[in-house]
Formats: sequence, C-alpha cells, structure tokens
Amino acid sequence: MCLHGFPELNYSWREQMPLLAAKGYRVWAPNQRGYGASSRPGGVDAYRADRLVADAAALFDASGGDEAHPDRARLGRGRSRGCSRSTAPARSSGWW
Repeated sequence: MCLHGFPELNYSWREQMPLLAAKGYRVWAPNQRGYGASSRPGGVDAYRADRLVADAAALFDASGGDEAHPDRARLGRGRSRGCSRSTAPARSSGWW
C-alpha cells in the first residue's frame, strides 16, 4: 500500500507502482481522507495520525492481504520514496 503525504494524491505513485508490481508485489495507492475524490470528514481531529493509520489498516484488511512489508527504497526517478513504521496496530508488521 503506497500512501501519499501532504499535499499529494495517489497519482504521485504512478511511476513506482509498475516497478513494484513487476517485482511481484500486489500494490495499490488509495487517496487518503480529504484528498482527491475521497471523503472529507469535518474537523481537524478527523485527520489525526491514529485515524489515518486506522484507514490504512481497514483498507489492508478489506484487501484480504495477510502480510505487509515496511520498506524504504529508491524508486522512480531516484527520489527516495518509502515507508515508515507508524502507530500501526500490533497485529501488523508495518505499512507501506
């Protein structure tokens, strides 16, 4: 799961996704809440890190995936794109 940051969209991963798929990863890049055509909950509290992590966890669970691999890699045009460990639930090994 490729997650974008502020102020980007899922489109930011367009060059990296084919590379990851070619390496055998199942990969997708959802828009995070409040971006693109996603829902826009009201209030700052709706965008706290724990809420965003819960969104990612729900998407991962809905995907039917059983394993996630946190990774830092140089992809695309040599720009460092990557993952970071976060406040992900203990049942997961991390998030893209």
